[in-house]
Amino acid sequence: MARYPGLFEEYFEKGKLDKSRWKAIYDGDFTEAAVDVIDVDSGENIDFRLRLRANTIGTSNPLKYLGVRSKKKVALDNAKVFRFDLDWNNQANGSYLSASFYLCPTESNNPKEEDNWLKFEYVGVPPGRNVRINILEKANGAVRPLYTDWGLRDDHGRPLGKPLGLFSHRIAIILDKNSLRVIQDDETLFPLSKHNLNFTTAYIYLQMSSGTNYPSREVYFDNIIVRNAFSARRLP
Repeated sequence: MARYPGLFEEYFEKGKLDKSRWKAIYDGDFTEAAVDVIDVDSGENIDFRLRLRANTIGTSNPLKYLGVRSKKKVALDNAKVFRFDLDWNNQANGSYLSASFYLCPTESNNPKEEDNWLKFEYVGVPPGRNVRINILEKANGAVRPLYTDWGLRDDHGRPLGKPLGLFSHRIAIILDKNSLRVIQDDETLFPLSKHNLNFTTAYIYLQMSSGTNYPSREVYFDNIIVRNAFSARRLP
């Protein structure tokens, strides 16, 4: 794939999690939990991706969380573009499953519990393969939905196709001091709008959550890129 040189790049090409750049995080009990890097291409080519995998059969906590947190913060003193690929992995049953990207100014084993963050997530639609998309902000403990495609007109959610191969989609979050824009592939999900975020540095979190009593399920992240931008109005 094409490279986009920037302030931070992670393609997981070493075939293992770089512990100098990422810290694995867990919250809850698991029968099986994996935060690692694997080759998802069954052919002769190699396609390393971050894998988040959980089995929760026989566990107790209603929801469990696992993922990674960047060890270094990204400065948000000027406009930034955050790009990443998210693969829902064609879930046979996505009930009580989510895959999330967070920007959060504090270190945590579960950013959801912190007082300030920005989140993009896929949430499984019971009982099938489809998902809903949520874009949420949390400022001083108050959560505000910025975008959601949950609604009465489509109870099945949106299927996730294959524009990048397998079931990956490329997300771009363009964030500056006052404005935010979010794009999935070539579709603008959240047009240029104001936000209420009040932090000037942030860790990157890649996280999966699962409900109780589900067999092994896994999602993938790849091609994490952070670049300077002129503003949230356009990609660099």
